[in-house]
Amino acid sequence: QGPPDEYAVLVRQVDGTYTRTAKDGTVSQFSPQGLFTSLRDRNGNQTTYAYDGSGRLLTITDPTGQVTTLAYSGTKVQSITDPAGRVTQLEYDAAGNLQRLRGADGTAVTFAYDAQHRLIRRTDARNQITQYTYEASGRFAQATSPDGTTRAVIPSHTMAVPNFAAGQGTAGNPAPLSTTSVNRATFTDATNHSTTFELDALSRITKQTDALNRVTTITRDARGNPTQIVRPNGAVTTMTYDAKGNLLTSTEQALAATTTFTYEPTFNQVTSIRDPKGNLTQIAYDAKGNPLTITDALNQVTTFTYSPQGLLLTTKDALNQTTTFTYDALGRLLTTTDPLNRTTTLTYDAAGNVATSTDALNRVTTFAYDVKNRLTQVTDPNTGVTAYAYDGTGNLLTVTDAKNQVTTFAYDGRNRLLSTTDPLGKIERYTYDGNDNLLTRITPKNETISFAYDAVNQLLSKTLPGSQVTSYLYDLAGNLTTVTDPDSVLTMTYDLANRLINVTTAGSPNQPTVSLGYAYDQTGNRLTMADGIKTTSYHYDPLNRLTGLGDGVTLPPPTANLVAWWKGDGTAADAQGTNPGTLQNGVSFAAGLAGQAFQFDGVDDAIGFTSTVGRLGFQATVDLWIKTTSTRRETIMSDRLTCTVTSPANAASWELQLQPNGTASFAVAGPDAGAGTTFVSGGVATTQRVNDGQWHRLGVVRNGTEMRLYRDGQLEGFWNFINGPPVLTSLPAGGLRIGTGGCGTNPFTGQLDEITMADRAWTVAELQAPRTQEQPVAAWTYDALNRRSAMTLSNGTQTTYSYDPASQVTNILHQLTATSTPINKAEYLYNGVGNRTSLTDRRGTQTFGYDALDRLTSASHPLLLDPQAFAYDPVGNRTTGGAVVNVGNQLTADSNFGYQYDDNGNLIKKTLLATGNYTQYTYDAENRLTQVQEFAAGNPTAIMTSSYRYDGLGRRIEKVANGQTKRYVYDGEDIVLEYDGANVLQARYTHGPGIDEPIAVTKAGSTFYYHQDGLGTVTELTDINGAVAKAYAYDAYGNLLESPGTVEQPYTYTGREFDSEAGLYYYRARYYDSGMGRFLQKDPIGFNGLDLTLYAYVRNNPVILIDPLGLVPPPVRPSGKGTDICENIKEAKFLGSLGIWGEMAFYDKVKSEGPWDLKRRDPDHKKFEDFGNYHFGVMARAAGWAPGTAVRGAGAYSILSGESPEGSSWPGPFGKPPYGDGFFDHAWIVEGMKDFDSGYWELQCSQPCPLTPKRR
Repeated sequence: QGPPDEYAVLVRQVDGTYTRTAKDGTVSQFSPQGLFTSLRDRNGNQTTYAYDGSGRLLTITDPTGQVTTLAYSGTKVQSITDPAGRVTQLEYDAAGNLQRLRGADGTAVTFAYDAQHRLIRRTDARNQITQYTYEASGRFAQATSPDGTTRAVIPSHTMAVPNFAAGQGTAGNPAPLSTTSVNRATFTDATNHSTTFELDALSRITKQTDALNRVTTITRDARGNPTQIVRPNGAVTTMTYDAKGNLLTSTEQALAATTTFTYEPTFNQVTSIRDPKGNLTQIAYDAKGNPLTITDALNQVTTFTYSPQGLLLTTKDALNQTTTFTYDALGRLLTTTDPLNRTTTLTYDAAGNVATSTDALNRVTTFAYDVKNRLTQVTDPNTGVTAYAYDGTGNLLTVTDAKNQVTTFAYDGRNRLLSTTDPLGKIERYTYDGNDNLLTRITPKNETISFAYDAVNQLLSKTLPGSQVTSYLYDLAGNLTTVTDPDSVLTMTYDLANRLINVTTAGSPNQPTVSLGYAYDQTGNRLTMADGIKTTSYHYDPLNRLTGLGDGVTLPPPTANLVAWWKGDGTAADAQGTNPGTLQNGVSFAAGLAGQAFQFDGVDDAIGFTSTVGRLGFQATVDLWIKTTSTRRETIMSDRLTCTVTSPANAASWELQLQPNGTASFAVAGPDAGAGTTFVSGGVATTQRVNDGQWHRLGVVRNGTEMRLYRDGQLEGFWNFINGPPVLTSLPAGGLRIGTGGCGTNPFTGQLDEITMADRAWTVAELQAPRTQEQPVAAWTYDALNRRSAMTLSNGTQTTYSYDPASQVTNILHQLTATSTPINKAEYLYNGVGNRTSLTDRRGTQTFGYDALDRLTSASHPLLLDPQAFAYDPVGNRTTGGAVVNVGNQLTADSNFGYQYDDNGNLIKKTLLATGNYTQYTYDAENRLTQVQEFAAGNPTAIMTSSYRYDGLGRRIEKVANGQTKRYVYDGEDIVLEYDGANVLQARYTHGPGIDEPIAVTKAGSTFYYHQDGLGTVTELTDINGAVAKAYAYDAYGNLLESPGTVEQPYTYTGREFDSEAGLYYYRARYYDSGMGRFLQKDPIGFNGLDLTLYAYVRNNPVILIDPLGLVPPPVRPSGKGTDICENIKEAKFLGSLGIWGEMAFYDKVKSEGPWDLKRRDPDHKKFEDFGNYHFGVMARAAGWAPGTAVRGAGAYSILSGESPEGSSWPGPFGKPPYGDGFFDHAWIVEGMKDFDSGYWELQCSQPCPLTPKRR
């Protein structure tokens, strides 16, 4: 009998052997003696294990015949020889304990033991010692790291108390113990903070209490499957399973959102996924369990074929375009041929590492490795060599570039990076706490940036020189709720699904007071974004692709018998003009349905009235919109004169309330409610919650003796008065309060909008009639490969997109919809590796040439008399134009300018050689540009000064230039509102689904619409009638060639903001000088940006690549599914925990968790997790894995490193299935695989690691 969570079948064969068949079809064979003899996957690929007569394992032979050999001394393994002949040696002490493990490179790890054979000391290859201690019972107690920090474990134990009911007991015969069913284990980290786990009888976690006392509980069924998870913020997820433990449904209770799964019976693989909105994705398999087709919610089909071994041979997309793969005898990917018949070829060394990669232009990149398979050398197609060196434990010690410039890294005893020394000898240093959190970063300028953390390692503060502190607060789910810096305060709130529902910028002399509100559908798509000016609505198709957006405007309520209408747009004025309210105790305003809403703090905020408004006559209606997440009993509105009802004269009091369970209720006091003289009794309540953080409409209608309560236009409660209505027809004046009870009781927390009262009973139709109307702004359509096919704007213009079979955009046409009159176009041609060789627009044709490293070498433009020519040194520094570069890859001079840098590598001075005039740049300790000044030679007074400020998330919130101040309010990474120095609104921006995709700008009462080329560069602005109001032309590196028109707006080259006063483009993390073709600052993520110069712009290929964050060139222009990716990037970067790179949290995660399977440690941040799984699907297919391997959800890096065999990831070395991704993860993995197989992605570079996708 196996354990409850075991679904495999074990059968004893007639020959005495045993066969174990896992539910995924993996078959394990055992000898009659119980020795593991073979492992066979569904495709028949078998790994065999051979033993001698003593039962010692001698050889392991993989499905391709590769043999690993073990040698012994007695019963102890003495050596292990891999298929490449590399030997690992094992040595033992006199007691038979493993004493030394010596790798093929000669480095060794040694171990020491106590008399009970327990490990007490481990010494690594750097002679760093970790020590282990045990409690009296022999169980592990504590580990001491090389730096002296400790981590302690209190093992699982059962609580017991004397059962005195059975007697007191004696010294020799104690009272019996009554044990509970709760086992507890405690882990204490290196900063002395503890997490406690409660375990069931089978040691499965049922409750976790972290160091902040946040509790997560898990309920399980008899087989150990979690059936309910309750998170610290109260969010509840429930799951159901079939008899084989396959997840059938997963429901987010707060959203009433259920995802449903079905499975095929043979291998228990997912055959369908139905999302909470009913959209269905289906997967069909062959007889071996390999996915044959994936059909999306629009019935678009992707098809796969396989070799007999299960290796993917072809993928055919929904347009029947085929990508083909071939393999060698060992099952390694040899060639990939795309639908344009472009082939990339790989070869391998004896150890199976990629040795060469040859692209479609026959350019070869070569790779070399050490005996531990670590990359030691890359030789590019220009024969430039980059070398890597490591210490004994695998830490990267040096990177030597193709100019023999060396960057050096040093580490502490726990293998944490202590310092980085650049080729100029400039050193940056780091310190950490016991939990590996970064404590200080000391820059080469000797400026210290300090960080502090809470008990669960959440960043609490960041301190810059001069005691400039940014502080951070979080909610129970770990969501960032408050960011306070010297210049601004951001406050965020979230719903139970951890979706951002409100962000407020606190008002100050330096920042306007603005609140942004958000609402979502059941699958997490944003439905609305309210900025206090208008509310933008979003619409999606069954594939969750954005199909339209529009701005809402408020519609007036019915005018008949209308008593009052409080719109909440910045005042408590009544739109009828007769019943103005008084804001009390600091009532503020937040984004509403369309415009603003009242914001109440739940402490003492209220709106009071002195008129008779509030009386509920024989017929009356109260109608309002509510948005809250409160779980308290609170008063939304009341007309209660006294705190205690004592007579019919004051008995007519009423309250509209929020209940602790999230429902709304309405009640009337007094004898007519049948309650005597105490408030409140009798009433009507909704059945559905209104406290989910979304906008809900509440309507109370009295019609004679009937009282009805509506939620979102649906009748949910009915009440009939006992003794009729007479008392309610007369009410003394002065009782109405909004946001609190009449005596200041139960104050409301949240937002109220469009509060309306009438002296008649509204009809159901009136209660259901919309209060806002949407004005369309933009709409999108897509083709069968999820690529954007058209965008239509509300000014009568349309953009259409065409692609080649490899999904490279070939034509973008902007035209007037009614007449087909062209505005502009962008027609592209490509070479064999996807570089654009020409661009034809309304001005004519531009041509481009490249070297063997895909760097731009020539460019022509109709507005330039002569073609531009570029040349580069071996690492990518531009050498043309008289450029002089030092050993730190800093441009020190060219034909026109001289350049100087600070010790952090920031450009601080740029001098015009002909005149001596110069520009001076100033930065903060985080290398953010704070000031630019221009000086005439010999004159200490600046001719021009511009300054810049940033918020606690690193976003630029203010620019002061030429005496003009501009302040910005953001939606994630997009500017939505622009204010002047007096905090008066100047412009409102609407953005599309992609990063840096502005759609429209409204300023001074006029609206203009953006048109962009294939790089995302803004080429035209058109007015409300579709006429061109502004046009732009640029050279390849973004130098502005012309810009006729008078409209001023910031977005230009690649959709980024151009600071004309400084001549710089703001790329968020850094500033770019198009004249230099370089950034002013080093890449904050260092070599992770895949640029060894650290200054080059998009690796010198500006025709195809963009860098919106100033960190690393990501995929080019968002289109189709790519828009979702960019949205996820923005969400992750905005919500992710802040680390060393400040605002660059997304890339910090890439840096710290590896380039393969991007995961966030906190699974509640689903957008980040979704992107990580999508990324995994893309990278798995890029690495040549069969979809069957990827869709099972094995961790990418574990497969890549050989820790889990390709094709048999369940079960693996990490325990019983599934140790990797779950079924929600599968859905996004499949999406990534589909897009890669559709030709939507290609490899950014020819190197095998890191693989970075580039979208064309």
